[in-house]
Amino acid sequence: MKTIRALLLIVFLLSTLSACSNTKAVPEEVQTDLIAAAEPITDRLLAALAANDYDSFVQDMEPKMKSAMTPEQFDALRQLLDSKAGAYQSRQLNTVQQSGDFYIILYTATFEKSPAVTIRVVLTNTTPYQLTGLWFDSPELRQK
Repeated sequence: MKTIRALLLIVFLLSTLSACSNTKAVPEEVQTDLIAAAEPITDRLLAALAANDYDSFVQDMEPKMKSAMTPEQFDALRQLLDSKAGAYQSRQLNTVQQSGDFYIILYTATFEKSPAVTIRVVLTNTTPYQLTGLWFDSPELRQK
């Protein structure tokens, strides 16, 4: 049940993006800044999940997302990733897009049991960039 709640929270946080589903390319100079901001944020998220460190996990979240991501939901997400995907190993940047007032950074990550996990990191459109959405997806994560 906790897993379902965590997934629902992530879907809810991304529902804002569905309303603005028109994505567009981001100018190269903005992409450079976004990638420079997104990389350490993504590193902290993945390290916090591996270390079971809730405070580090929510460190870069904008206030609404931080209040919505409870320690229980963090635990459910961590347990889901551990059981279905295994340990995080590496990632590769795929694309940087803009959708409405958000920037979307897509990665393909390799986990121990899931070789192609899509990680969607959604950032606010103003600096300092803050995390406003996070999504993990792979066939393994969708299995019941």
